[in-house]
Amino acid sequence: MLDQDTWRFINTFAPWFSAFGTFAAVCVSLYLSRSGVRQRLKVRIDERLLIQQGVDSKEAPRFLFVNAVNLGTPDVIITMVSWRVGMFRPSTAMQIADDNPYSKKLPVTLKFGEEATLLYRLDPDPTLDWVKQFCESLIVGRPWWKRRPIWVVLHASTGRDFAAKVSGKLLKTIRARAKQLEGKT
Repeated sequence: MLDQDTWRFINTFAPWFSAFGTFAAVCVSLYLSRSGVRQRLKVRIDERLLIQQGVDSKEAPRFLFVNAVNLGTPDVIITMVSWRVGMFRPSTAMQIADDNPYSKKLPVTLKFGEEATLLYRLDPDPTLDWVKQFCESLIVGRPWWKRRPIWVVLHASTGRDFAAKVSGKLLKTIRARAKQLEGKT
């Protein structure tokens, strides 16, 4: 059994534990109240085929697929799509929207849980070849392009930018075309 002086000593820690608990509760409540207010957008980018009934898959049109899902509580208004190549001194370019019936028109408002899909045609036609124009504008002729990351950036009306790194099949397509174009110059 503990004597009275030991119990007094133990009881002097009670206000400290109470103060720490109060401080922790305030920190958690502030964090939770602020986390739901932020705009959060999940952005994906890839190359996709549009498969249609009665059309051979080899002749199916290829599209640049940009998808955004609103994961935050406030609405997000996407006003523009742009590209950024590199990190420290990036090259940037704006993407002009295609007149495509399968794609959302900009600006697009996304409520919580809603998604927007933007499709840009990747035509083999030389006048409309998006990959060639992209490579000539942002990649070819610039040093270290093979190591530079490529990002698609969705711009919101609040001034916030949401970026996704290009990877997978689309990145291979861009790098192969850039290498091919660099060999021609």
